[in-house]
Amino acid sequence: MLKQLSDPGLGEKYYQNKNRIINKDGSFNSKRKGMKWHLYHYLISIGTLQISTIIIITYLITNCFFAMIYMIVGIEKLGGHHFGNVFLTGFLFSMQAFTTVGFGAIYPHDYLTGLISGMEALFGLLFFAFATGIVYGRFSKPTAFIKFSENAIIAPYKDGKALMFRIVNARPNTLIDMNVRIILAMKIEGKEGINRKYYNLDIETASVIFFPMPWTIVHHINKNSPLHELSQKDLQGKRIKNS
Repeated sequence: MLKQLSDPGLGEKYYQNKNRIINKDGSFNSKRKGMKWHLYHYLISIGTLQISTIIIITYLITNCFFAMIYMIVGIEKLGGHHFGNVFLTGFLFSMQAFTTVGFGAIYPHDYLTGLISGMEALFGLLFFAFATGIVYGRFSKPTAFIKFSENAIIAPYKDGKALMFRIVNARPNTLIDMNVRIILAMKIEGKEGINRKYYNLDIETASVIFFPMPWTIVHHINKNSPLHELSQKDLQGKRIKNS
């Protein structure tokens, strides 16, 4: 029998919760296995530091690879000024060929080194075209940046109480056709143990046409609300007993 070590928080069965269900950036704290890996989608979704590191490391490794090829062929077959260290000479020549900036102090001196440098220049063009596409894809991908109030409150509202919190568009643009949906997860303690229940909360105003200013989300706690007749102690506790 397999032992459940952590609770993913997505099912009705409740186990001891050790990790967040959703990370603070809105992404799910989960891993997918057995699925096809798409390089492009991976590169446009990782962080800026990660993609910058990948591009720089790939650039350096590729130039080291071609520098080794020039060393195997023979550095003496490269004309121009040599820097004493054969690897450094091959690496600097590889950078010139890879970036297609043109040959300077070092240049191919025979057919073989000319062929290798030409193939490297072709690979360099493809590399920078791919890197440019990745950078453009990251900048052009539309993303929403919505901030939430640090606390949700239950305050007097109309003839009873309401759950309220505020959201705001943190970007200078204006979002249109906004819809809000709130799902409440509660741990219910019953005779069969502890289960997790999910409830869709009714919202006073669930959609707006334009979203240029802060928006207060209001859930009226009436008889149909799962929060009805729950005390502050019940809400602050980890479990709610089902009578």
